[in-house]
Amino acid sequence: MARARRSRWLWAAYLGLAALALGNAGCLVAAAAGAAAGGAAGYAYYKGKVCRPFVASAEDVRAATHKALAELQMPIVRDEAGPAGGKIEASAGDDTVTITLDVQANPSPGDGPVTQVGIRVATFGNAGLSERLLDQISFHLVPHGAVPVPPPLVPTPLPPPSPPVQQTAAPPLAK
Repeated sequence: MARARRSRWLWAAYLGLAALALGNAGCLVAAAAGAAAGGAAGYAYYKGKVCRPFVASAEDVRAATHKALAELQMPIVRDEAGPAGGKIEASAGDDTVTITLDVQANPSPGDGPVTQVGIRVATFGNAGLSERLLDQISFHLVPHGAVPVPPPLVPTPLPPPSPPVQQTAAPPLAK
């Protein structure tokens, strides 16, 4: 216990000594500005990933993602499947689109599996393109619990009415 307390004080002393050295060297303002810029860049990177959960298996979401990428004309560069989801990389012009699939535990066991899809465009993201891609993926997934609608029944056409039967004349009577 005493050793842990002593190491905390020692760490605090070293931190104070470093701050004093930076302040005397004139670098304290530059260090603070660098820390603020790093924090802002980290926040922008964090906000660049757009996520949406889908009640579907990872295989179904992967197939829907492939269809969506093909429709949006984004060629797939790399596709890594894994037991917990996977990762798909595609290109959109000069940008790289990274799509992560993460299988999550569903709190309601009767609802089926949940796959979280996360999309990051380039480094800092593009919310519009990410949302468009997520919408396109959802178009290819059947909502959970939806009953598939059978194709409409097309009535078979009735045969054309037959012409009325014409009766022949009475046979001549035998004499």
